Amino acid sequence: MQSGVALQRVFVDLPAKLSGFGAVRPDEVAFLAHFLAAPGITLCDNDVASQIIDAESPPHDACLQTAQSSLTANNDGAFLLIGGPGQGKSTLSQFACQLHRATLLAPFKEELSSSQQELLNSFFPTGKPKKSTKARLMPPAEPLFPLQINLPDLSRWLTQNQVNITKPDAPAILHFLASLPSAKLAKCTINTLTRICSHMPCLVVLDGFDEIGAQEDRRQIVSATSELIDFLRLAKRTVKVLATTRPQGYTGELAHIGLPLR
Repeated sequence: MQSGVALQRVFVDLPAKLSGFGAVRPDEVAFLAHFLAAPGITLCDNDVASQIIDAESPPHDACLQTAQSSLTANNDGAFLLIGGPGQGKSTLSQFACQLHRATLLAPFKEELSSSQQELLNSFFPTGKPKKSTKARLMPPAEPLFPLQINLPDLSRWLTQNQVNITKPDAPAILHFLASLPSAKLAKCTINTLTRICSHMPCLVVLDGFDEIGAQEDRRQIVSATSELIDFLRLAKRTVKVLATTRPQGYTGELAHIGLPLR
């Protein structure tokens, strides 16, 4: 049986044109390298956030000043990546999660199996690259806890769990992630996941919004994401958000998740 090829050995970063809040910048960047290097957004509680968005009063504390600085046209901590089918949006978002995951695991390398250590080492190339070899993306200097959310799967889970999606103990999205086979295999319970997200900076990946067709399903996705952002805001966490969609049929619904995407 032929073994699979590790994604980091074949991954190619995507060129992208950046857009601000209402203005398109003509310059192109290697998107993932740009996203990894950008600072995260420090969230505050709901009252502070509403003051930022409404811009009706001046900053009155350090938390507000930090958040207000983040929610500017120059902020690169929350992106909506729009592209056609097969252009690599899902692959890019998956690799972003892998880079953060590898960086988080690096201090615990000796506790991993030999095969896991070999895989982890592939994210940290040593020596100078050859001139003919394209430079690979390096892991982020400040790793985030990755929450990779396949939106079509989330949509189906929300529909099947309509009676129980309003949970006082944790956002519905965290319950969804804890229900996945990979989480159960790792014995990652909802309590563990909630504690981690309450104490660590997070990377929130929302992949495949274009695959959600019905308006009610899209509304549920937006509501669940907003609930997660509010949860992280109450914990005053630092967060980065990366959402992906095709342009066809997208009408700006993700503008209502509680955090502006550029």
